[in-house]
Amino acid sequence: MQQAHPGWLIFHDSEADVWSAYRCAFPGEQEVAAGIRSLIRADSAESLDEKLTAQAEILAGLPKFESPSDVSRAFPPS
Repeated sequence: MQQAHPGWLIFHDSEADVWSAYRCAFPGEQEVAAGIRSLIRADSAESLDEKLTAQAEILAGLPKFESPSDVSRAFPPS
């Protein structure tokens, strides 16, 4: 699933049986207003996949940024 959703760090908590995905880039103001989240949780891998696909569709519909001040902050490469 990690390869299907680049830009997200995906984890499964086996004790709580919860799937989580953290977005590598912090969402900007416009992205948050459109419904982009930094953290997505789901009860199953299938549900998480659906939620991340919906996030990708939202992002694809947003205008591309042109000025450096509009660029979302991201975690530094590890």
